[in-house]
Amino acid sequence: MQTAWFSKPVVVSVGVAGGIRNLSNTQQAIELLTTHWRDAGSLKHQSALRACRRAMSRCSPTGNRGGVQTGGSP
Repeated sequence: MQTAWFSKPVVVSVGVAGGIRNLSNTQQAIELLTTHWRDAGSLKHQSALRACRRAMSRCSPTGNRGGVQTGGSP
């Protein structure tokens, strides 16, 4: 699986204090969802994880799917 890069960073508020994280790729999103997500196991959480993993499995070094860049750094 290759990391899929987002066309624009995804801004996420995390934690009780609402700290801001800017996610640039699917690897960062999966890390956040699996280690720091407050509502882990919910339908939305499972859907987000599934979407990230699907994007990573569909990556090809030459492809660009739906605003997600594949391969190396943006």
